[in-house]
Order: sequence, then structure tokens, then C-alpha cells
Amino acid sequence: MPDLSRPEEPRATKGVIPKVFGLILIFLGAMDSMLAWRGGFSASEFYSILIFCGVLLFAFGSIRQSQTSEATGQATGEEPCSTP
Repeated sequence: MPDLSRPEEPRATKGVIPKVFGLILIFLGAMDSMLAWRGGFSASEFYSILIFCGVLLFAFGSIRQSQTSEATGQATGEEPCSTP
């Protein structure tokens, strides 16, 4: 049986949603631009803006996730220091 006396440590999930939306925007912009290029249309600024916004969102999510993991001690694998 699992030990229910100790509460579980929170996982570092902050920043995951912006990273996922950033990846979606990057793929959407890339696929749309390739489809327009394949169709013989000129590449619009809109596709570049989608990709740029996706990169910004992904970077924001990565920074937020790394700050959360550093605060909980998961980045280095060490436990937070506690003084007696």
C-alpha cells in the first residue's frame, strides 16, 4: 500500500501549456507556409507571425518551467535546504 501520511510533492507543470500552444503555432505556421508554397501562392507575413509567436510562447513556457523546477529543487535533483 502507498504511504498516505506524506503529501506528494507538486510537479513542475507550470509552463507546459504555453510550450504546447507554442509548438502548435510553430507547426501550424510551418505547415500553412509549406502548403501555400506548394500551391504556388506567395508566402504571407501571417505565417511568419504565427511561427514567431509560437517561438515566443515556447520560450516563455520553457523559462517558466525552469523557474518552477529550480524553486522546487528538481533542476539539480537536490532537496531544498531546511535548517533545524
